[in-house]
Amino acid sequence: NIFCGPKINASFGVASQVTGQVASISQGLFNALAPEITASEGRGNRERVISLALRASKFSVLLTSLLLIPVLMETDMILGLWLKEVPPFTAALCRIALIAFLIDKMTIGYMVAVGAKGRIAGYQFTLGSILLLAPLIAWLAFINGANVAVAVGWSVLTTKLFCSLGRVWWVKHLMDTPMRRWFAVVLVRSLITIAVPMSCIQAIQVFWAPSLARLLVEVLLSGGILCISSWFFGFDQDERRYVSSNIRRFFQILRQRTTHG
Repeated sequence: NIFCGPKINASFGVASQVTGQVASISQGLFNALAPEITASEGRGNRERVISLALRASKFSVLLTSLLLIPVLMETDMILGLWLKEVPPFTAALCRIALIAFLIDKMTIGYMVAVGAKGRIAGYQFTLGSILLLAPLIAWLAFINGANVAVAVGWSVLTTKLFCSLGRVWWVKHLMDTPMRRWFAVVLVRSLITIAVPMSCIQAIQVFWAPSLARLLVEVLLSGGILCISSWFFGFDQDERRYVSSNIRRFFQILRQRTTHG
């Protein structure tokens, strides 16, 4: 309120609502895997803990991207359809919040793994100290005349990035897991997988003017391309077998219910 006034508060509120809707799509997966990660640590099966933590992080990113990609690529249009009057900087803040949320999801499994380990005092102090830097960075930018979106964007993205890297470092420190494993399994695979549908949507936007029809096509197309991209670039062999078996099981159950119904 000191630097920007109530309109920017409204923009933050809208950005938070958008992020909350995106968050709901991956929460179910997190709730399903978190108890198993904790149970595996209790049994002393450290390799399964790390494997599940990496899988939870990667799958959370991919599931979140189903909704995040079209929202990220068409933020202005979606806000225009949703709100009669869009507060200033809302689109920029929504994009910042979504990207920061995605960065946080990339290490969500490691957060559970560290909690299952139990030695969290140093971990909480490290990440808490990093998060406290966000308002300080934003304030320093404000008093030096920076644009609000730029100031908040840099502060949020920087702190979220360092928090994620901090989780990776703490898992290495507490569980003797190389940091390069997270980079290879989660970061690289997720970025390649997401880049494919985003590139396709970007190509569509070059040749098709903004419209509701374009938005609907992008939602359907990005979802389909993301699934294909996940299969070839995001999943390893074990995950492909796991997904295939669950798809077959789903159709078997559906066929049985249809037959008996």
